[in-house]
Amino acid sequence: MRPVSSLRARGVVFVSALAAVAACGSRSSLDVPTASGLGPAAPAPCGNGVLDAGEACDDGNTDDTDACRRDCTKARCGDGVLWAGVETCDDGNTKDGDACPGGCGPKTCGDGVVQPPEQCDDANRDDTDACLSSCVLARCGDGFLETGVEACDDANALTTDACPGCVLARCGDGFVWAGREACDDGNVVDDDDCDGRCALPVCGDGKRAGHEECDDGAGNADRPAFEVSQPAAPAFGTNALVRKQSAASFYDYFSASSHTGFEAPRESRLYMYVDGATGRLSMFVTHGEDDNQPPARVDMDITGIPPGFAIDLADDNPGEFFANGPSSAAGRWTFNQNSDGGVLGGLPFPGNWTITVRASFLQGITAWGFVHADLTRSALVLAQPVTIRAFDARSTCRKNCTIPRCGDGVLDGGEVCDDGNTRSGDGCAANCARLD
Repeated sequence: MRPVSSLRARGVVFVSALAAVAACGSRSSLDVPTASGLGPAAPAPCGNGVLDAGEACDDGNTDDTDACRRDCTKARCGDGVLWAGVETCDDGNTKDGDACPGGCGPKTCGDGVVQPPEQCDDANRDDTDACLSSCVLARCGDGFLETGVEACDDANALTTDACPGCVLARCGDGFVWAGREACDDGNVVDDDDCDGRCALPVCGDGKRAGHEECDDGAGNADRPAFEVSQPAAPAFGTNALVRKQSAASFYDYFSASSHTGFEAPRESRLYMYVDGATGRLSMFVTHGEDDNQPPARVDMDITGIPPGFAIDLADDNPGEFFANGPSSAAGRWTFNQNSDGGVLGGLPFPGNWTITVRASFLQGITAWGFVHADLTRSALVLAQPVTIRAFDARSTCRKNCTIPRCGDGVLDGGEVCDDGNTRSGDGCAANCARLD
């Protein structure tokens, strides 16, 4: 056994050694070297990669554009430094409406912030409200239907299609809908130049409209003083030729021929004639032309003649043209190198009668015509009867939807003359009832 004194001595040494080791784990201003030797400890440097006290971060570099700034603070929007790869801008604030949005991200349509060149930004992608998903204000013609505002939107500014002005097209909107409307005058009034169905007035539909003076529909009629018709040809109106000389004088018979000026070789002609001095109405019949007519033969039967008529003139001899009943007459003409014919007179004028002329052109005549007061000629069908009808009253509405009246220049039924005015003393009385 060792002496106690020896153990105690060694114990003191051991305790002293432990104390020394314990003291070695803590720094002291007494044992840290400084530039001048020993002195106080310096703060840990930012950027050493160690998160020291007072640092929010330390990424071991001095790059100011990453997540940890060079002063060991964390990068954030509004710090005035552009965080690479994260921020697109940083103007030192988080306000919207300036050059850099409050989130430091890119300016985007739909972020709820109106920034140039945006016209609006309502933070949605709805194309049916007042701000389109493109951040452009909704308008008519943009192709998007604005709910509650537009009835349609066909992406154009046309006013002639089904959606003019973003309103559904309709008759009366003032726009002519191509292919659907013939007109559109902005109303649905039925008697103007565009009816309530947006159709142009049609004379003869029974509805007076626009510039029509009248419209009796199927009752519209041209009722001239005289109407000429054949079964296979359109009817036409005609006026009587008026001269202030008797029918016989106008016929100018000599050299076994008429010389009215209307004769033509190989042609028979009919026309109405009025003696302007007496008002007597006659029907002229002529065949061929003097000196230019080859041998010819014509038979003619006239029926329906009103009572009181007379044969005013029979060319060559009475046996060629004669009355053969109270309402009929006949012609039997044979001629060569001259004209032939006659005058049937004493017809009521104005009158209400119908005469039928049936002709047989047996030789030498190849054409038949009717001469009008204006000296024009209408062709007649050789093999068909001709009906001449007289009217003693005007129609209520002509086929062109005008109202017949004295002074309009048209000789209507019931008129003896119509010179286009209502003055007397110019050859036609003011009431169109007599020649003066």
